[in-house]
Amino acid sequence: MTNLRTLLLTLTALAIFPGAIARADSLAITFDHSILSAAPGETVTFSGTVTNLENAIVDLNSCGVNLTGPFTSDFCSLFLSNAPFFLNPHETSGPFDMFAVTVDLPFTGPFGVPSPGIFTVLGGPDGDAQEVLARADFGVIVAPEIAAPEPGSFMLLGLAVTLSFVLWRGKRLPTG
Repeated sequence: MTNLRTLLLTLTALAIFPGAIARADSLAITFDHSILSAAPGETVTFSGTVTNLENAIVDLNSCGVNLTGPFTSDFCSLFLSNAPFFLNPHETSGPFDMFAVTVDLPFTGPFGVPSPGIFTVLGGPDGDAQEVLARADFGVIVAPEIAAPEPGSFMLLGLAVTLSFVLWRGKRLPTG
């Protein structure tokens, strides 16, 4: 039942994110990857380009990240540091880091299911405008941590392999 539920939730989430391009009246946001995965405590960075679809210069003034759940966002500091101040008509920016999301530790949400989010770019025809120019869907999949074996485990494994080899070799020696 749990596997079927997880499968249905995953298929539903993938239906929400049909593509990496989101179009609005003024801009198109294209993520390099619209869904990223991370383990608890890790940070993922969403990057991509922004294209001006208008016949006028558009100022990029701010952004917003809306992601519910046990996550922390950088609240657009990457966007403000890396995005161009404006885009000329039909200009596409170079690729840049837009925002980052950190998975909280300890993680209390479901593993393996994309948590949906919405990224918005604000701006307009002048430097003070705060109109929503574009929205793009994104998702974060949290993968459970895979614990690395401790050094003592490697030593026991090495000892077991060595002992097995010695015993195997001892049986194969001709007795004479």
